[in-house]
Parts: sequence; structure tokens; C-alpha cells
Amino acid sequence: CSFQALQEFTQDLVQGAWPKLESFDPGFNIPHPILAQIFGGMRRITKLFLTRTTMKPSTFQYLRPHLDSLVVLDHRGSTGLSSDMLREVMCSCPNLEELRSGSIIANDVLQDGPWVCTNLKIIQVCFMFDKSRSNADTHRAIFKRISGLTQLERLQVGGWSSGPNIPFQESLDLRLESGLGELATLKHIKCLDFFHTVQMFSEEDVRWIISNWRKLEETIGCVHPN
Repeated sequence: CSFQALQEFTQDLVQGAWPKLESFDPGFNIPHPILAQIFGGMRRITKLFLTRTTMKPSTFQYLRPHLDSLVVLDHRGSTGLSSDMLREVMCSCPNLEELRSGSIIANDVLQDGPWVCTNLKIIQVCFMFDKSRSNADTHRAIFKRISGLTQLERLQVGGWSSGPNIPFQESLDLRLESGLGELATLKHIKCLDFFHTVQMFSEEDVRWIISNWRKLEETIGCVHPN
């Protein structure tokens, strides 16, 4: 797609063309001013795939009017969707079923009210913890929030295909002593993905997973990788 074609598409969209357009997947990086115009030109957004596009706060404000209608938000492999923005998504998207993003700071996404995205079936977010401070309460608080996502089928808390493993307890610590037991409410889990994290499961943790997640079909990641 040439830049000229993108400009023509955006101008037509802003002028009222394609009033029923609700899904957007460009497949390439969109300049911020044009992306803002596209968000503003679409009457309703239900599915948004921005796997090659950086998000800025100035652009995100044009997405805000669509948060209550979003069903899919995919921002994998891109940058700019900050912890603050993701927290707002989780607190403002009651219809969201799929959320795919990068890393977010665990403490940041606990600052506001409850997550309203209780229809989520897929969440692929790597919660990051500050290694310089005690995180026991923060791990448990994140588990508590996730426990409310009772429709989850895929829980991915690890990194992506590139980069080193995230050290032990700097991503979500999937052990009972850190709060894993809170997730007994997730009866539909089919996939647990902790790729590129360091986990230290005990036999008790594994037995708990087997006993509580009876629909589990797949786990992705390495236990005791060292």
C-alpha cells in the first residue's frame, strides 16, 4: 500500500465512506496523524490489529470513544501501548474478548478500579515486576484480578519469540505460594503460556493445575530452564 493510497483511503473514510467498517488491520506501520484520523473516521471499532504500528498517547485519545465496543485488540510486537493505556483498556472495555500486547508494569495496572473486561477469552500480556522491591502482594493482587476473567481460554503471561528469558519472579510467578490458587475460577483454560519466563513449579503446583484446569490442552514454556 503506497502512502498516497493510504491518504486517499483515510480521506474517503473521514468523509463518510464505509460507514459499516468496524475492523481495521493495516498490516504495516501507520503514521500517527493518519492513524488518529482513521480512529476518528470510523463510527465503531470492534476489531483492531496494530501489530506493526506504534501507539502514542496523542493517538490513543482518538481510540477512547471506541473502547466500549472493542472485541479484539492486538498490539503484539509493537511499542507505545503503555501500562497506563492497557490499564484503561482493561477498565473500559466490557466487550473485549481478545487482548494481545507486550509487557506492562504490574503495579501500574492495579491503580484504578476493577477490570471490566470479564468477557476475555484470550489474554496475552507479560506482567513485569520490579526486582528491587518485594512483590509478594503484587503477584497475589494480579492473580486476584485475573481470577475475575472467568471466560479465559488462553492465558499467556510470558514474552514473545525474541529476547532472553525473563528472570524468576520478574514476570508472574505461577506458584501457589504467590497466589496461583486464586485462579481456581478459570474453568475454561485450554492453554497456559509462560514462554520466555523462568518458572519454578513444585509438584504441588503441577498437581493443582491438573486438578483445577480440567480443560487444559497445552502448556508452552520451560520449567527450571537452568
